[in-house]
Amino acid sequence: IACWILMAFTALLTLEVTLCFPKGSHIISMANATLGHLGKIIVWSVYLLFLYSLVAAYVSGGQDLLSGLLKRIGIEMPLWLAAVSFLIVFGSIVVGGVKQVDLFNRIFMLIKVISLLLLMIFIASHVSVKNYSQSEFHYLLPAMTVAITSFGFSVIVPTLRYYFLDDIKKIRLAILIGSFIPLVCYTVWIAVIFGTVPYAGDSSLSQLKNLSQPLTGLLNAIMFYVPAKNITLLSGVFTSVCMLTAFVCVSLALFDYLADGLKIEKEGVSKIFLTAVTFLPPLAVVIFYPKAFIAFLSLAGVFCILLQAMMPAMMAWSCRYIKKMSGPYQVAGGKFAIAVSIIVSLVVAVVAGFQL
Repeated sequence: IACWILMAFTALLTLEVTLCFPKGSHIISMANATLGHLGKIIVWSVYLLFLYSLVAAYVSGGQDLLSGLLKRIGIEMPLWLAAVSFLIVFGSIVVGGVKQVDLFNRIFMLIKVISLLLLMIFIASHVSVKNYSQSEFHYLLPAMTVAITSFGFSVIVPTLRYYFLDDIKKIRLAILIGSFIPLVCYTVWIAVIFGTVPYAGDSSLSQLKNLSQPLTGLLNAIMFYVPAKNITLLSGVFTSVCMLTAFVCVSLALFDYLADGLKIEKEGVSKIFLTAVTFLPPLAVVIFYPKAFIAFLSLAGVFCILLQAMMPAMMAWSCRYIKKMSGPYQVAGGKFAIAVSIIVSLVVAVVAGFQL
């Protein structure tokens, strides 16, 4: 909840800054105008590392889920081939553009909510309250860096501005409601998993972090403690949908970001080049580093805090109080809220970075 509050607030700050510039401006040009050339270089580097880390994590998760699904029906597929197949199928949706991604997300968000509701109904009787008392405090910050990425959506705010034709009310609703739904879904999901799968013991949560295929391991753990086919199916559906919706959104942001940064048109041969630059580096990482999922989610979390929490707050401060720029929208809270966002973001990023 704390992560959501921070990221929703700084996403609104991103909207405020975006509206101070002409339509089509991206984070790089905004950072250059508000934070100078050094700020532009830092944002460019961190932004690229953040998006590549996330895409690599989701490709790793996608190959895990696909290979695990095929294994259940008797088909053995090498992990590298599963990663390539995942990218060919779902990467094509990203390359199709924002409208295809929007339609895909609308459909799969509905599936996500329905599967979670059914899962709650079926699994309620298997939840053990004593499981909630098992924990280790030193995992809190690493968990925060992963949780932060669940709300790392402000990268698409400039795209939302273009999609909603500068309708500020609709963009604000998309940011707040669009992030609140995953907050509810993920909170319920975490409560269900922690209540069903114990921290220690056979097929426990503590064993999953050491697996090269943690998502398949999680589904196997659920099957071990709740031996019911409908629950295993629903868990698989929910996990897969979360992975897919996150993958297409982040990949679209990376695709558009590279097009803007490299000044390349998203048509013809240039589009093929952009597709290769977007997906081949994460694919190479996943093939040569099988444990990429959790590692790159944690790494992306640190980049996410810097890029989508601290930097928007710094840009908003510069816009308002240094450059004296003004747009049609300003987030409430004044200097105090922005200062708190900067300080909290910096502290969490530094401490979490040392724990990687």
